Amino acid sequence: NNIVHAIGFGTANCKVYDYWKKDSPVEIHPKHLVKNIVLRNGNKAILILASWSETALTAKIRFKDWEIISAKSTYPAAEIPVKNGVMEVKLGKYGMQLIQMEVK
Repeated sequence: NNIVHAIGFGTANCKVYDYWKKDSPVEIHPKHLVKNIVLRNGNKAILILASWSETALTAKIRFKDWEIISAKSTYPAAEIPVKNGVMEVKLGKYGMQLIQMEVK
C-alpha cells in the first residue's frame, strides 16, 4: 500500500507497534474483537485495525501517551472526530480500516 510505504514502513525511521506487545501505545475496546498495528514516523502515524467480529461494531480507540491531533479513515476517506482523546471507528463484519493520523 502506498500509504504504508509513504510513512517509511520497513525503514529505521518507522517504528512498528504490534497489539500483542507490551509497548503497544493503543487501547481498544472491544480488545478481544479488534486487533491493530501502529506505524509511526515522527508526528505521522497509521493505525491499521482488523475486526474478528461476525457482526459490525464500533471500536473505541485511545492512545496511552500520544495526543491525536487529527485522524482520517482511508476507506471511505473521512475525518474521524477525536473527543477527550478517544475516537470511534465503525468496522464491518470481519472489517478492516486504515487510519492516518497526526500525533504528538
